Amino acid sequence: MKQHAVILDDTGVVIKTITRTIPNIRTVVLDSTADDHPFDLENTLYEYSEETGEFLETPRSSASAVALAKANKALEISDNFEQELQEGHYMSEVIGIEVDLRRGHSKNDLQNVANLLAYMERKSMETIEYVGYSETKIITFAELQSLQEEMQERGLGLYQKKWTLLNTVSNAATVEDIDQIAW
Repeated sequence: MKQHAVILDDTGVVIKTITRTIPNIRTVVLDSTADDHPFDLENTLYEYSEETGEFLETPRSSASAVALAKANKALEISDNFEQELQEGHYMSEVIGIEVDLRRGHSKNDLQNVANLLAYMERKSMETIEYVGYSETKIITFAELQSLQEEMQERGLGLYQKKWTLLNTVSNAATVEDIDQIAW
C-alpha cells in the first residue's frame, strides 16, 4: 500500500512530506491507494499516538481549512513530481527529438546516456543511433555529451520546481491562494 504523510507544525505549515509512517509525528494527512484503508482520507487530519504507534480513528477537529489545504496541495505536488520522474519526456533542444527523462526502479534514462557515452569512448565511436521517446536519430559523441548535460539540468529543474511550489504552499495564507498553486 502506498502511503504519504505530511508533517505539519503547530500553525499548519508543511514541514516535510514522507512516504512511510515514522514515530513521533504529531499530525499528518494520509493518502492511500488502498480501497480498504480504515480512515476517511479526504480532507481529514489525524493525530498520531506515540503510545500505540497508530493513527487515531477520530479526526482532529481543530484542523484549520488552510492547514488542510496546505497538506493536500503538498501531496498533490509530490504526486505530480513522482509521476513526472516516472513518465517524463521532453523535446530536446540539443538533438531535436523527444527524449525520455524517466527515473524508476527499472529505467533511468540519464544512466543510459552515461552508459552510451562510456561505450562510445571505449569503442572509439564517433556516432551512434540514439533511441528517443518515439523516434531514433544518429548523433555524435559531442551531441550525446550535451544531451547528458541537458538531461541533468532538466532533472534538477524538476526538483527546483517542486521545492519552489512546496515553499509557496507553506507561505500561502488562504485556501484560495493554495488553490491557485499548480504543477
